[in-house]
Amino acid sequence: MRLPFVALLALSLAACGDLELASLDASVPTDAVTPRAVDATPFDAGPPPADLEGFVDWQMRAGGIRGLAAAITTREGTALTMLRGEASEGVPVAEDTLFVLASISKTFTGILVVQLVEDGLLDLDAPLDEYLPYAVRNPAFPDVPVTARMLLTHTSGLRDQLTVLGMASTAGTDPDVALSDFSRDYVGVPDHWDARPGAQYQYCNAGFAVLGALVEAITEQDFRARSDARLLDPLGLDGSGWFLADVDVSMIATPYSWSERRGFTALQHGGYAFYPAASMRASIVHMARYARAVSRGLELDGVRVLREALATEMRRVPFPEIAGDRSLAWEIETIRGRAYMHHSGATNGGATLLYVGDDGVSIIVLTNSDAYIRSRFGLREGADALREIVLRLDSEADALVRE
Repeated sequence: MRLPFVALLALSLAACGDLELASLDASVPTDAVTPRAVDATPFDAGPPPADLEGFVDWQMRAGGIRGLAAAITTREGTALTMLRGEASEGVPVAEDTLFVLASISKTFTGILVVQLVEDGLLDLDAPLDEYLPYAVRNPAFPDVPVTARMLLTHTSGLRDQLTVLGMASTAGTDPDVALSDFSRDYVGVPDHWDARPGAQYQYCNAGFAVLGALVEAITEQDFRARSDARLLDPLGLDGSGWFLADVDVSMIATPYSWSERRGFTALQHGGYAFYPAASMRASIVHMARYARAVSRGLELDGVRVLREALATEMRRVPFPEIAGDRSLAWEIETIRGRAYMHHSGATNGGATLLYVGDDGVSIIVLTNSDAYIRSRFGLREGADALREIVLRLDSEADALVRE
């Protein structure tokens, strides 16, 4: 069964990046907020409560967000965990609830690609034709090579064709098209290419499928197996995974859409043949560990998954004149003098945010909400609520971590 076209629209969109985060510091008190389902009584549009739990619950009600898990972390540990609302009907969000990360998944794929550089198997600036058994060229510019660095920064000239992504998507099951087949077939269609490679920024989910196929071709290893061996297991992210078959499905938060008229509508979990762009499922505990590892140069608990120099290279912006602040699978933002690595995610019943500050303080928000999809149609209440929640968490980080 194929997902509705509109559900796939969000997969081609870069998530919102207009949040202002204050400078944070790095001492480590620990706090945890008790989970509680959002009140089901009619919403009172008065001012939000002053206390953190009440404020977040109010924003969730205002924004049509069913469930939320959030955390503030430092390089040393987790300073605060919040669990609010419902993972599914009558089931509160818990620390081990899994959320689909949507486009935050691209940061995992980026690490797996750069690990190939560390292993001496890949030159990020070499033509992909040298590694893949098929041509990766824009037919309009056949003499211009496409490189992994271009795909990682969305500057390859490859573009998303939403109807094709829809046909490569399934509802309720894992994808039924191999990653290698999807990649080969996708790059072979002239209409899937646009600008001259290296000349223009154009956000592209399909490009990360090509990167996943690149990992498979070079290593002769399944992308999911490679992810487990080189990233998820070393960082202690046990229970996270790319496919429904890789995780405990009963622990995945039900995706929801919301409308003022109908309220919440449960949706099916999705599968995508281009899964390295969008399909990672992880809990707030997993993401707290991941954020800490990123903040520590991709080392955690004495285990290093990428050489520190290459972790630093992932922060560098290679094409500022055409791709703004896009680094390798991340976006770099400077807020009030502090730079941080950032990615957001928007998909069918999932809206997520990850900020990793240069001071080591991270803010993570995971939801089973269609907030960002709605925002693309002018319905801003969900996106605005998430922005307010992140700003409030930033304020809490000032109090928890800086003092």
